[in-house]
Amino acid sequence: MLHDQDVTKEASGTLALVNDMTQQVIQPVYHLIFKLGADRYPKLVKFVKWKFKKKLAKMENKHFTGQRNAPMFVKHKKYMMYLFKTK
Repeated sequence: MLHDQDVTKEASGTLALVNDMTQQVIQPVYHLIFKLGADRYPKLVKFVKWKFKKKLAKMENKHFTGQRNAPMFVKHKKYMMYLFKTK
C-alpha cells in the first residue's frame, strides 16, 4: 500500500444535502400523500397503514427523525481511499 487517506469529511457534505432535502421536500410530500389518500380513499389508506405499520414506522424513524446528518455520519462511519501498487 502506497497511500491511505480518510475521505469521510468530504463524503459527509453529500449527507447534509440529502438530510436537508429529506426534511424539507420528501417528508412534507410523504405526509401530504397520506392526507390526500385518507381524504379520498380512507379505507384503503387505513388498510395500508395497518398492513405496513412496521415498515412505515421503520422508514419514518430512519429518514424523518433528522439523525441521518453529517456529524452522525462522521461519528459512525469511516470512508477510506487506498492507493496500492501493482506488480
